Order: sequence, then structure tokens, then C-alpha cells
Amino acid sequence: MRPELGHDTGESGREHLRPRERWVVTVGDSFISGEGARWAGNTLGPASGVDAGGDSLYFDTSGRESQVGCHRVTLARGALGPRRRHVNLACSGASTVSTGTGAAFKPGLDFYDGGKGQIGQALALQQFAERHDVSDVVVSIGGNNFGFASVVMRCISAFVTTVGSRPSYCRDDPQVTRQFDAESAERVSRAISQALRRTASAMRLAGYRPDEYTLVVQNYPSPLPPGPLMRYAETLAERYTRGGCPVYDEDATWAHSSALPVINAAVSAGVDRIGLPNVVSLDVSTVLDGHRLCETGVAHVGQDGLRSWRQPGAFARLEWVNRLYLAVQPWRVEESWHPNYWGLAAIRNCVRHAIQAPPIPRPCAQ
Repeated sequence: MRPELGHDTGESGREHLRPRERWVVTVGDSFISGEGARWAGNTLGPASGVDAGGDSLYFDTSGRESQVGCHRVTLARGALGPRRRHVNLACSGASTVSTGTGAAFKPGLDFYDGGKGQIGQALALQQFAERHDVSDVVVSIGGNNFGFASVVMRCISAFVTTVGSRPSYCRDDPQVTRQFDAESAERVSRAISQALRRTASAMRLAGYRPDEYTLVVQNYPSPLPPGPLMRYAETLAERYTRGGCPVYDEDATWAHSSALPVINAAVSAGVDRIGLPNVVSLDVSTVLDGHRLCETGVAHVGQDGLRSWRQPGAFARLEWVNRLYLAVQPWRVEESWHPNYWGLAAIRNCVRHAIQAPPIPRPCAQ
């Protein structure tokens, strides 16, 4: 059962209660685990020039990852307020239910227990909440149910293989568009609502009433601007090599104006289905605007007089989303097109507002 407020040693009863440090728990997928937060900007120079976290950033316990590949960053939503600490149970690549085995295991928002420490995030949350005083559970889930990674790769492939000839847009690919049709959106919204119910059940099983914690559900920001705001020409040299954003303008606009709204509508519908009084919806859909990958008005380290991500005011001039990374260490493919150090800091500020003040009835923006 959940811990009660502490009292002075030797005292009986609750006359001398003192406030206990409370915890914010993050669960869900890569947009909340901190995937990509190692990098504080993009560069065509050495990785050391934008490395804000080092190669141990994703080690969340005893010099290693508690779950290989989850990339749980403890600073992803850190500094959330007075007497609040943070634990990250989210996992890069996670969907609403647990998938895979062994090193490929991805814990979802369920009560899966496969032994050898491989458990679902709902079960992990229950176990943590039984031993700690949890004030807020922050959730990001559903993007991978739409096959986000596979859609990105098909859009990239369409650009790389047809640029300079007759364009082939992934927005016209039936396999892609099926993932965002009404049937798919309905299926995902139901899966999200079930995942949120399991999250609430974890807290109930740990001994919490709904009025004793807040469930904050965030949606997704756009990593790319629409086509007219892309600052690189549609060539391999510019958009692929220099920018790290090899998609056509048409597909960038479709992703921003069609695909992302479907994803975020499914998140909203999933929240509406559960009907719990302690749920707060956090709209972060525009938080990266003005700093998206390849967006006009921002730059890489090494461009436009930007010598370092550490120089004063650099955050205001840099991209807050990682470029496409291939198999070139120390960069990792899975970090591609995710909020970087600055992007995660911007989203963290939105989370801070949601748990410390009444939610604002508009998208959170910087």
C-alpha cells in the first residue's frame, strides 16, 4: 500500500506530520523517455560539439540501463518543482501493450511479467507507487500504435529513391494512409483508453484514490515544419546530407497537417473515453514550433555564427529536434527526429506548468 506522510520519530498519531517529498512518474514511449536528449543541437562537425549528456546519459541505474533500449533519461522531466522528484519508467519504442522478448522487449502500459525483471510499465508503476508518495503520473502513448517509425522510414525512402526524377510521395502510399484512416484511429484511441485505465488501475492497486494524484496525458509535437517552412532545397545534397530531413515538402505538409492531427485526436479521444476526474490533457503539439528540424529561421552548430550549443542564447537559434542519424557512432538511428536536449527541456516546462498550475486551455508554447 502507498506510504503515509512521515512523522517525527517517537511520536504517535498524526499530530506532527511533516511533508514527504513527492514523486512525478513518467510512463509511455520515446517522446517521454528522453530518447535523443543527449544532443543539444545538430551539426556537420564532430559529435562532441553538441554532446550534452555523454554516452552514459541513458544509464538510469547502477551504470547501465534498467531495460536495454528504453533510453530512460532521468533529466527528461526533472526539476518539476519544490519537493518533487522524478522517476522515468517510459521506454523508447513502447506501444500500449508490451511486445518482444529478451533484448527486444518493450514494456507497454500493462501488467506483463515475463520474469527476469521484464515487466510492463503499469506493473512497474504500481510497485513504485507502493513504496513512494506519487503526486503525478505523466503519460505519452499511442504514436507507436500508428507505426510512427515505419511511416518515417517510408517517407525517407520515397524521397531518397525518387528525388530528381518523378517524385513518389509517401502521403500517396496506401500502406501509409491506411495507418491513419478512421478505422485505424478508432482502434488506436481504444487502445490508448485501455492503457490509461491500466495506468489508473496501477495507482488504485497501490492504494491511491483518484483525488490523491493527477494523471497528465500529453499529446505529440510536430518534429518537422510544413513544406513551405523547410529551409533546405529538395536535393540529396541539401535536404539529406546537410539538413538530415530527407522528405518532400508535400510529405512534410501532410505529416504536419494530416497525420499528426489524427494521432493527437486519437489521444484526446482515448482520454475522453476513460472519464476519470483526475485526468489533465496537456497539449504540446506546438511546443517545438520555430525550432523544428530543417525549419526556416534556425540553424546547426557551425552555421550562422553558432560556435557551440553552450554559447549565450544558443537555445533560441538552434533546432530542438535531432536530424536523421544513420549507423555512425556515437549517434544512434533511434534518436533521429526526436526532441533533443532543448526540445525535452521545452516539453519539461510544459509538464511543470501542468502539475503546478491549472492547465491552460490552449497549446503549451515557449
